[in-house]
Amino acid sequence: MKWQTLEFFVARGQAILPVNVPGEGDIVMLVDHQGEEYYVGVHAQTFLKQLLTYFGTDLHTLRRRYGQVIGKKKMIPLPLSSGWVLAPFNTRRPIGRQSRTGWILTEAVQEVQEHAPTLSELKLHHYTVMVYHSKLFCQQQLRSARLVQLEFDQLHQRRPVVKEHPWPYSRCIEPFKSDLK
Repeated sequence: MKWQTLEFFVARGQAILPVNVPGEGDIVMLVDHQGEEYYVGVHAQTFLKQLLTYFGTDLHTLRRRYGQVIGKKKMIPLPLSSGWVLAPFNTRRPIGRQSRTGWILTEAVQEVQEHAPTLSELKLHHYTVMVYHSKLFCQQQLRSARLVQLEFDQLHQRRPVVKEHPWPYSRCIEPFKSDLK
């Protein structure tokens, strides 16, 4: 897989979806902000791992770190930068040992509609994705993504540097001595 594909997804992507394509097999479909679909000849998990490598991290580390924040071990949203969180959703019924998990950029989700107790529709920018979850789970997943994003921002924010006041200690006390008289 080429780095240009990863850079394209980082710049314009909103969903990573596993699909079965006749003649190709189990590959990944990328959806951009215009709703255009692009097929890449790798598994969805492979694309996700390469994307995490692009950001300098890995799945195990993110799951361990942010799973503690939301109290889960699976289906953990992954923050890759400030304001850029990928949330996992079951987007298909697998055949055999295929992955069922697709990854959706949480800022792209505009609405959640429930069609059945375990089937919901996520409306993205110019695209809709059917997920095999209840509306309640989808809303919880988006809340978890927000908590993970806040934790990421807290961890990586620029912290102010504490510096000593430039005046000598005796000059700092002078105003207080006059108050004591």
